[in-house]
Amino acid sequence: LISAISCNGFKIDSVGARFDGYLIKNKHSTIKYFNNSCQVGLFVFNDSCIPPSPLIYRASVLRKLIVTLNKNQNKINNNILVNHTSNTLYYKTDPTIKDLKYNTISVPYGKVFNLELSDGTLVYLNSGTSLRYPVNFINNLTREVFVDGEAFFKVKSNESQFIVSSNNTSAYVYGTKFNFKDYPEDNFSEVILTEGSLGVSELSDDDTKNKILMIRPGEKAKVNYSNSEIVRTRVNTSLYTSWIDGRVAFRNESLPGMIQKLERIYNVIIINNNKDLEEKYFTATILYNEETINDVLSYLSEVYGLKYQIINNKILIE
Repeated sequence: LISAISCNGFKIDSVGARFDGYLIKNKHSTIKYFNNSCQVGLFVFNDSCIPPSPLIYRASVLRKLIVTLNKNQNKINNNILVNHTSNTLYYKTDPTIKDLKYNTISVPYGKVFNLELSDGTLVYLNSGTSLRYPVNFINNLTREVFVDGEAFFKVKSNESQFIVSSNNTSAYVYGTKFNFKDYPEDNFSEVILTEGSLGVSELSDDDTKNKILMIRPGEKAKVNYSNSEIVRTRVNTSLYTSWIDGRVAFRNESLPGMIQKLERIYNVIIINNNKDLEEKYFTATILYNEETINDVLSYLSEVYGLKYQIINNKILIE
């Protein structure tokens, strides 16, 4: 049996049930993704959905809620498809929709996922990221999505402006490729432009302070929340965007910064008990689709002499 709470997705209660790559849609438009290890993988939910009482479905019933187009692709409805090979959820334009309706997709630590919006814009979502987006963009209206975490955008160009917003920062684009990062635990946000043109502003209650800073390809705009300053610098963009290809590069990274990123990538807990290491900087490149956290720790131990223990599923740095 599978226990399902609508709007909060599905939770596996029984042992042995397998839903390799299935996306499931219930009557309240809640979609839940199960990865190949049959663990909770991905939430997609409708903003207007209100959780009802828990429901119980058998596996055979759940499988009838989706349409299998081929071994790699499922149809959720006439406008939503999922491709398991590319880990991508696709939304098609629906001209019958006249009002903005939003979905939110949340990717847990240890996972990445892709999303193609109804206008053809492709979004790569990093670990621990949520994206709120219209199910269907409306002609002649500004296209706006909301990010909590990190995402790389390949924006489809058309006559409507495209805006990416977080709690503190907005990026204004028309057709471009860029990385947008604003995790809630950080005291800054970053926008890295790889192609096109883009404007960045900090969101403030005082409209006179919401000035837009234009950046060019190869530049990074960093918004510091402590002093409301936006700093523009030239950078090697591949160091910031290589995560979409399964590669994360650390260049002179502090230990606290590296720990934070490793926790997101591998969905682990790392505790540093050696305060002397907080002033040390590390350089490494991780292929996170091929290398485990144990591989990474072994490398850091060999090259930097990092000492650690794994106790009760927690990594303790000594």
